[in-house]
Amino acid sequence: MGLEVRDLYKSFGETPALRGIDLHVASGSLVALLGPSGSGKTTLLRVIAGLEVPDAGQVLIAGEEQTRRSPRERNIGLVFQHYALFNHLSVFENVAFGLRVRRRPKAEVEERVRELLGFIQLEGYEARRPGQLSGGQRQRVALARALAVQPRLLLLDEPFGALDAKVRQELRAWLRRLHDELHITSLFVTHDQDEAFEVADRVVVMNNGAIEQAGAPEELFESPTNMFVADFVGDANVLQGCARCGRAVFGALDIPYPEYQDEQPLAATAYLRSHDLELRRTRNGGGELPVRIVQARRTGSTVKLVLVALPCLSTLHLDMRPEEWRRLELQPEDTAYLAVHRASVFTRRPGSEEAFDSWTSSGL
Repeated sequence: MGLEVRDLYKSFGETPALRGIDLHVASGSLVALLGPSGSGKTTLLRVIAGLEVPDAGQVLIAGEEQTRRSPRERNIGLVFQHYALFNHLSVFENVAFGLRVRRRPKAEVEERVRELLGFIQLEGYEARRPGQLSGGQRQRVALARALAVQPRLLLLDEPFGALDAKVRQELRAWLRRLHDELHITSLFVTHDQDEAFEVADRVVVMNNGAIEQAGAPEELFESPTNMFVADFVGDANVLQGCARCGRAVFGALDIPYPEYQDEQPLAATAYLRSHDLELRRTRNGGGELPVRIVQARRTGSTVKLVLVALPCLSTLHLDMRPEEWRRLELQPEDTAYLAVHRASVFTRRPGSEEAFDSWTSSGL
């Protein structure tokens, strides 16, 4: 029951929303569409659901062409941000709605609804109306209603966007457990990176109607294929420098860059993740980047540091555990040394305004 999208295009008037999308969602997997507002995530979901007609391209479910079929013919479960429950119906009847439309036998409806209420942990709530439930409970009912007809594919559009942070956290964990039990092929839209990386097997990063990169969460963090992904995914420190003769130099930081061997210097950009950096009181081998400590602020279980790289004066941010910070016995205005264990480096390809080459160095 996998999903495949081939060379999909969609425009609204003169504005392109999808530009040649190719996507494969393996059967039984849970995939997140992640990107900024206007990147095309929801449009792609609506085309897959049959709520929008593409200008070109194909949508296939389990190998069957679906592009011109209606949403009902596709047998897809849909869950929206704002629940879309029927307020005049009970919880039981909301979940049973799709089954009743399909004229399923009464006994089958009773059995399926009670099974799903057990899945969503709302046994005993059958007679309540949506207005008598919390936001998290209503979203679980919406999910049960989508699952009731045993869809081939489950699509979720910002399913937790209307909920507060604590409830979102709880529902993310619950959705992951539910998926591990049911193994239904699922695709969900989110702009919340924590949500995408915590819940999904694979994450598809979109921008300006195109897919920038797709892969496992750790792959996007550790090996971004372009500058948009490096900048968009997680928090990264950025250094500007140059590459030549197989090395990339950013002030006092000198790292391998085998992608460019010419002697002519080429402008380079390095992205450094906080978890790939280690602050040291003294040099340990000479490869560290000297920094001046500007600020150290305790926020819960983390000390957030603001540093200035020397001599280039670029501002860097570093998170540390409180015990590590205390062990260093450093204060603002002190000079320390930053070891870089991994860096993603990008250079603009000679003769091109848009093409970039990249290299991720680890074990530095």
